[in-house]
Amino acid sequence: MMASKTCEVCSAASYKYKCAKCLVKYCSVVCYNHHKASECKVSEKLSEDEKTEVLPKTYFFQTEDTVPLDKLSLLESPDLREILKDSDLRHMITVIDSSQRPSEAIQQAMQYPIFVKFVDECLRVVEP
Repeated sequence: MMASKTCEVCSAASYKYKCAKCLVKYCSVVCYNHHKASECKVSEKLSEDEKTEVLPKTYFFQTEDTVPLDKLSLLESPDLREILKDSDLRHMITVIDSSQRPSEAIQQAMQYPIFVKFVDECLRVVEP
């Protein structure tokens, strides 16, 4: 049986997004706002202990290039936020993230000045 591609909020259009909390599929901002206003299914199912439980942040697969978590949190810099306003850059990052060959996708993205600027800023923050 094939999974439905229909918005679970309005049932009128194909979904494009999923709620980060409960994974309900929705097609638009209108449907998201309607879903959010009606409370996520997950939030109703969680006990108070589950809602406040914080899992420790850790890496499952570290490499020599893994950035320590304390430095990773520094990436919320105003300069980096400004660079990330570029829609083309965000698209490139999405393509890299979903690529089956991310190394090749990164090499291709490095041809674009906005991506190089993004990488340089990230490295400046985590490796001053």
